Amino acid sequence: MLDLNKRLQDIEREEKQKEQREKNEKKFRILVVDDDELFIKTFISEISPYAIVDDASSTYQARAKLENNNYDMAFFDYHLGDNDYLDFNLIKKAAKEKNIYTVMLTVYDKEEVFEKAFDYGLHEYLVKSRGFAEIIKLVVKKSSPQSDAQLEEFIKNKFITQDKDTIRSLKNLLLDDNYFNQPVFIEGPTGVGKSLLAEASHEFLLGKQAPFIHLNCSSIAENLLESELFGHVKGAFTDAKESKIGKLKLAESGTLFLDEIATMPLRLQEALLVAIEKKQFMPVGGSQLVKSKFRLVCATNENMKDLIESKKFRNQNTSVKDGGLVSGAPSKGAA
Repeated sequence: MLDLNKRLQDIEREEKQKEQREKNEKKFRILVVDDDELFIKTFISEISPYAIVDDASSTYQARAKLENNNYDMAFFDYHLGDNDYLDFNLIKKAAKEKNIYTVMLTVYDKEEVFEKAFDYGLHEYLVKSRGFAEIIKLVVKKSSPQSDAQLEEFIKNKFITQDKDTIRSLKNLLLDDNYFNQPVFIEGPTGVGKSLLAEASHEFLLGKQAPFIHLNCSSIAENLLESELFGHVKGAFTDAKESKIGKLKLAESGTLFLDEIATMPLRLQEALLVAIEKKQFMPVGGSQLVKSKFRLVCATNENMKDLIESKKFRNQNTSVKDGGLVSGAPSKGAA
């Protein structure tokens, strides 16, 4: 009888261990690379409710961890000890070879460091002094991806469309991580509901709390559009009696929606694309760069591919030809 009870207990324990292993296999996995023991302990304490956290304190340890384990996300501190700075090849290995979402943690504000890191495949950078709120927000967002079924239901309820082609193109775009790294273009005739589509996709991916900045390019005079986008400093031009924050900065951590983008002069198109790539820009009349990370969604009632082929629209660093283009179908209540 005792042997039977012991065997039943062993079976129950094995089942629980198996269940825990299966949960761990499915759970979001994160690698954090930092030599600050207190920061690592705090990171593990704050993030463990959302993911399994593994840590490394040196470039050598990080390289070994990446080689022998699979992770969904990796946080790299730029400065590892007195003489050990982050090897950017680690970012390249994580982001480009292993498809890991990579984030740099830093107390430094060096543009050349960020630019180099983005060239190696970095997805985000966060400043340590801002605390763990931004880290937790990012982890929750990346560890709880919206499902295909959730997106389809959201589109039907929010965008109020049953058009299968529109739903399919939206699903392909919005469930792709590249959505956050490339401009998105929506084309369709006036009244098709392009602004509704843009706002609904923003809400689905970033939530209502994130800024959604809408600007109709055709409604702004060409000589004022640059100031609207990039802002200006006091005295930049005759009527600039006060400094003004531009739409690019207002859209930080959110979405900038530019309607009728085809009316924008080529010079400003190029400046906008550079701002997206570098995540910084210069206000009109300014002498200091302003940083801003935002998602760009553009809309037009013209054919984007025709505009590109006729050289009326820049195609630098965009993916219009590779899935970044959505053709909207009419929706109820469209505007």
